[in-house]
Amino acid sequence: MQSVIPASFVSQVSRQNRNSERDRNIIAAIFSALLIVLLIMALALPNWYKLKGGGCTRQVLGTGEFFYISSVESLTVPANDRNISYSKLAYYRVKADMKNCLTQEILRSQRSIIGLCFLTISFSFCQFYFDIAGVKNKSLKYARRYGLGSILSVVAIVIIIGLCYYVSDQMEQQQEMTKLYPATRVEVTFGEIGMCQCC
Repeated sequence: MQSVIPASFVSQVSRQNRNSERDRNIIAAIFSALLIVLLIMALALPNWYKLKGGGCTRQVLGTGEFFYISSVESLTVPANDRNISYSKLAYYRVKADMKNCLTQEILRSQRSIIGLCFLTISFSFCQFYFDIAGVKNKSLKYARRYGLGSILSVVAIVIIIGLCYYVSDQMEQQQEMTKLYPATRVEVTFGEIGMCQCC
């Protein structure tokens, strides 16, 4: 026996395939995937900040230095015949060469930056999935069509770059306080080779 497929069923299936193809955006998905790869590469880079001239013995700092448990010690610097206690210094029991490199504020800010990087990766992954799969839900379709994941990724990256600048400014102040010789010129840069150049 030969089965006959109704013409209405065939036209309905072909119409669904056309709608599904229209709901996909392969080019946008490629850009989302590229952003995910760049952010993962940036997180893996060992040199986000370049330090020169301060009390820190390290020349570069990356994400790996911000995940250790810290021990806190206060810094007292003599100035004008009296002692002024500055912000708390964070140094690591695991890595003694991190002494005089970071404060608790820098540590918290940098961990926030790393968290924002992971949040940006998740926004981009959602947008990638929406663009590849061609979602059917009406609200998700609007999110895909208007690129909500991409917009949130861009906003998060702008915040990340602003926080990187803030952290480098705080590191420069920290290096000024801990430099060994008063005439030493302190310089802290970010994004030269590191994360913010990739973004």
